Amino acid sequence: MGLLTAHQWCCQELPASLFDQALQSKSGLPPEVTVFPEDPVELGEPNVLICFVDKFFPPALSVTWLKNGQEGDFYDCRVEHGGLSETFTKHWGDEDERRPQPAGPLVSS
Repeated sequence: MGLLTAHQWCCQELPASLFDQALQSKSGLPPEVTVFPEDPVELGEPNVLICFVDKFFPPALSVTWLKNGQEGDFYDCRVEHGGLSETFTKHWGDEDERRPQPAGPLVSS
């Protein structure tokens, strides 16, 4: 067997190994869930939250957004999948996540 190119490994070998791993387990591979804003957070500006769900098998899942409905809103991305022992909820809305980010590097003297 010769050396694999990066493309061959990413597009052929890696998915095959994930598939094999999923078949060996009874419930499949649990998803990885990340919640992030589409654009940098700016106070008072509308934005879009993205719930990115990746690396799961079988390819069937349920994603639901939850919101607390109060000032200083908190959002949750709820994911249900056969590879999870229970419903998984990824939270977004902690102060650090909602705080506007500086546009450039922060320099202090």
